[in-house]
Amino acid sequence: KKCGEPLLAAGFVQFQEGNNVQAERLLRSSLAAGLATGAIRARAHKYLAFLYCISNRTAQCREEFGHALRADPAFSLTAAEAGHPTWGPAFRSVTQGR
Repeated sequence: KKCGEPLLAAGFVQFQEGNNVQAERLLRSSLAAGLATGAIRARAHKYLAFLYCISNRTAQCREEFGHALRADPAFSLTAAEAGHPTWGPAFRSVTQGR
């Protein structure tokens, strides 16, 4: 049984509230605890990527987008997310070679 979903939900709330350290810890914990589907794992990696991008850890940001795409090959960003000046270019740099 996968039990990481509550941690993922809590991590998302912390991300939304700008509590990046707590968000990162919860998102990592959600992945470690196990998430039910590739799409849900991709979502955890997406928010980790966002956190890394906004804290200028661009290589880690791109790495997390790569993990998201491996977890769910259909993974993509919304138009608003893709247009974001911080993580949009990082995401495009990862998906260009696909």
